[in-house]
Amino acid sequence: MGYLSYRSGQQTVQDLTDQLLVKTENQVVQELDHHLSLPHEINQFNIAMVESGVIDLENLDQLHNYLIAEHQKFPQVTSVLFGNPQGAFLFVNDTELPKGNTAAQELQVEVGRFDLDNPSRINLYALNVGGTIGCYFKTIKNVDVRERPWYRRAVTTQTSGWSDLFQIGTGNVLAINAYAPFYNASQELEGVFSINLSLEALNHFLANLTLRSKAGEVFIIERNGLLVANSAGELPYRTSRRQKGKILEPGKVEFRRIPAQKSSNQVIAKATAALTEEFNDLNTIQSPQFIEFAMEAGKKDPYFLRVFSYQDDYGLDWLVVTVVPKSEFTGAIEANVRRTIALSGVALLASLGLGWWTSRRIARSLLRLSQASKSVAQGKFNDSFSTSRIREVDTLSESFSQMARSLQEAEQFRDHYQAKLEQEVTEKTLALSESYAELQLITDSISGCISFIDSSLRYQFVNHTYEVWFNCRKEDMIGRTVEEVIGAEAYQKALPDIQRVLAGETVTYEKELTYQGGKTRHVSAVLTPKLDAKNQVLGYYALITDISDRKQLELELKKANQDLEQLATVDGLTQLANRRTFDKHLQEEWNRAYRESLPLSILFCDVDYFKKYNDYYGHQAGDDCLQKVALIIKENCKRAEDFPARYGGEEFVIICAGINADNAKNLAENIRKRLFHRAIPHERNPDQNRVTLSIGIASVIPRPCDNPNDLLREADRALYLAKKQGRDRVISFQF
Repeated sequence: MGYLSYRSGQQTVQDLTDQLLVKTENQVVQELDHHLSLPHEINQFNIAMVESGVIDLENLDQLHNYLIAEHQKFPQVTSVLFGNPQGAFLFVNDTELPKGNTAAQELQVEVGRFDLDNPSRINLYALNVGGTIGCYFKTIKNVDVRERPWYRRAVTTQTSGWSDLFQIGTGNVLAINAYAPFYNASQELEGVFSINLSLEALNHFLANLTLRSKAGEVFIIERNGLLVANSAGELPYRTSRRQKGKILEPGKVEFRRIPAQKSSNQVIAKATAALTEEFNDLNTIQSPQFIEFAMEAGKKDPYFLRVFSYQDDYGLDWLVVTVVPKSEFTGAIEANVRRTIALSGVALLASLGLGWWTSRRIARSLLRLSQASKSVAQGKFNDSFSTSRIREVDTLSESFSQMARSLQEAEQFRDHYQAKLEQEVTEKTLALSESYAELQLITDSISGCISFIDSSLRYQFVNHTYEVWFNCRKEDMIGRTVEEVIGAEAYQKALPDIQRVLAGETVTYEKELTYQGGKTRHVSAVLTPKLDAKNQVLGYYALITDISDRKQLELELKKANQDLEQLATVDGLTQLANRRTFDKHLQEEWNRAYRESLPLSILFCDVDYFKKYNDYYGHQAGDDCLQKVALIIKENCKRAEDFPARYGGEEFVIICAGINADNAKNLAENIRKRLFHRAIPHERNPDQNRVTLSIGIASVIPRPCDNPNDLLREADRALYLAKKQGRDRVISFQF
């Protein structure tokens, strides 16, 4: 027993650890979901306000006041920002304002607004306590919103997402930006809403997270090993010190992220080192993993570690790590094992003696009970059952007594049963006639048509809905045939189903029927046969419901789903596959090429000097140019295995499955020459007077050590060399 207790204790340690770590994980996931979902919800709400007309993008004063009110409404967010393709830049931001400003002393919020004469200049104002723009205190130069990382990523991806972690403002706060671009009906970019979210709240949450283990830690890291937040109270970054009485400018502040492996907290540092040693590359961790590790080699002080990947719908991919020492679970269990061994011996001796004495008493009592039971079996109900000093035996005796009384009562009841049964039949017959009126009342309240039709197809019962559908009284329908009531056209379409129910089969169907009077309805019907004692069909019950509204909604929903699928997979401007579809197709072709040892090639295409083209001819002409380039690419991709897509901006990419670098280069040259001979004018092209393409190619037969990103990176490197060597050319790599 002691051994079993020891083994059970070991298993209990494992179970308790798993429960603690999983419970902690669930708390962290709930907090991350709550903390990180708010910025995207705010962005989507702002876009909805624009689309509904509540926010007028032409009225920048109204828009700025709206952003200020929103910043005050959600104190969890650090900044609320807006930018558009014309360079308009508005924001509201938590910060430390200059001393001496009255508003700043009461409300540490700055309001930024671009200069109408020069969008790259941002004027900063204090925010009054009343929520209005206060006094001017500073101008920042060379800040074009179109060059901000979050704006550029929103334009490139054309969908909502997260920026990389970054330093925000003079407060030296680690933050992340949630951005959301939005477009008009012509798929032209109207602007980008974004939210800067400080991650200090995550540090505070983890520091106050309740763990059974006081020596345990919970921390969050990126896939590159940099700290995001931790329960040790350690900042996940380091900054330069402030000068006395002065706040350093953001660009002059040294801001360095801390790798978890270099954390000042030894548990975090050693746990990260153990993770790196176990998995080599943190990117390979996709499912929850559990490992043990020691703080120092050779010492018996193991720690339990559990890590899992936290991902969301906007591209976030972090690792959450929970660490607890094993020693906090084993001490009490080992002491319990020793106590269990000692008590087991004493309990064994006591149970043997007590068992012998109890068995003798029970045997005598059961013998007397057996004799009394035989008397009951012979019809002697008056014999009494003797009692004993054993409660369980007395309970059994009482049960036998109750059984004897029940048998006696059953005999008496049998004598009177026939008379009582005849009386009940009479009463139920009278009640049946009354229930018919109630049935009629109930069925009349139902919106569907309810009827009973006999085997000659004549109505014997209808509810009120029949009167509404066919503009005819119930009394006039009873006795008439189905064809006479519903009309010949509807009857002929329903006849096959009527014949099936008359054959004894329960039938259900949905059909569009044109009834008497020309009214067309989409109906759902249930036909149930009524059978006699010999299973002969006497007729059938019918429940018919109008589902025309539901069918219309289903058609609208189907069309909406088709439209959504089109938007999710196709680039709206060029009608080529979009970036998301390209990524999915590349992974599929990579897997197939790896399985079958086939070559796979990538063509990375970029329109030369496209920004100059846009600036000179305008955005509409730029869109027309991209459409023409996309059409030429599509026309030259004649194989079913060629998959063209828009990668972003003026960049296009083609997946060529099953061809090597030489064949891929031939395709690239055909596309380049076709565009060159199309001679689309480009006055700002210093090399040619027309629109041209630079193309980079990478080809590979996939190996276990390769991945699709390697192929894409090589194609991008080849494109870079093509541009560096003079543009309007094709460069090919093979690895």
